[in-house]
Amino acid sequence: MIDVGVGIGQTECMMRIPSVLASGLSCATLMLVLLAPALAQPPSSSATPPPLSLREGEVPVADQSAEARQVALREALLQVLVRNSGGGRIAEDPLIRRSLADAPRLLLQHQYRQEVVSEPGSPPRLQLYLVARFDGDGVDRLLDQAGIRLWQTDRPTTLLLVEIDDGRERRLIGESESGKLTAFHRRARLRALPVIMPLLDLEEQIRLSPQALGAGLRDVLDEMGRRYGAPAVLHGRVTRLGDLWVSRWTVTVNSDTQHWESMGELDHVLRAGADGLGDALGQRYALSAAERLGGTYRLWVSGLHAPADYPRLMRYLAGNALVRDVVSERADGDRLLLRVHAGATLERLLQSLTLGFTLAHDPAAAPDAADAALLLLP
Repeated sequence: MIDVGVGIGQTECMMRIPSVLASGLSCATLMLVLLAPALAQPPSSSATPPPLSLREGEVPVADQSAEARQVALREALLQVLVRNSGGGRIAEDPLIRRSLADAPRLLLQHQYRQEVVSEPGSPPRLQLYLVARFDGDGVDRLLDQAGIRLWQTDRPTTLLLVEIDDGRERRLIGESESGKLTAFHRRARLRALPVIMPLLDLEEQIRLSPQALGAGLRDVLDEMGRRYGAPAVLHGRVTRLGDLWVSRWTVTVNSDTQHWESMGELDHVLRAGADGLGDALGQRYALSAAERLGGTYRLWVSGLHAPADYPRLMRYLAGNALVRDVVSERADGDRLLLRVHAGATLERLLQSLTLGFTLAHDPAAAPDAADAALLLLP
């Protein structure tokens, strides 16, 4: 897919290429002609639409009429509510369904963009999208009133490992073939899920062979997560059964595992993979109103051996969305006592700080008049 933007209008097109338009070609047709060489190339991960913020929703529309906009705004608001809660089923909540009528009141701004899309069995076409940005405080109030937790921090990068078995062969899809998983990537973008794919060099192809995955899936996923610095790893096995596809998904986060399955057309089961990932991570990291009250906590952090360790630790803490302020109280050997003011409970703060490969719980250390003890990893 190639984003051509709404800035390319009929007037601009006529100014730039008057001789071609004079031949009778419409601007839209001309654009498809000019883009034909690019469309002939296999889709790549670089040919993606711009990312959406947590407060933005994007919906395909037929035109820019007020009627189409009013309908699309409701769907765009629902997208934002799902993205900020991590719950794909919140549309079933009666309060949430009623709140969708407030979409125009919560709207801050909207714009349109165009994209050349190509679907199997159909010629390339221009698709128009409405992109709507909503008031963040209003979105938070709606979710709080419905008793739904907020997921606005701790969105870990996920390494995506998908095997596709079409009945002829079983293949693992790497970064160079990401276009085969377009339906997954589109849904992951709408749910603000950062996803990366493996390069699949020779070593990885051996390590990720069907035999290796079947023998010890969890160990392989943990190893690949460390290799790519991805706290979450999602494995999907997608198998063709006649006219339908069956998928089984496994996500691991900090060695915790969750599974789900789906059946249907290929695009459906790929979208189910992204939705299941969003639901699993949202369930794990979304915060209730009580968990967002916050407080001040004293933490021992050990493992500071090199001169670069202290600035690395402080940069990591400063980049955490739950951390409001950090004060170093005293040092003792290779450990440091910190006073941390955070916008979450201690349990949720520690969960956030130990996400990834920088800090871990230090089971060998006693808190020693502090609230918790952590270890700075190499």
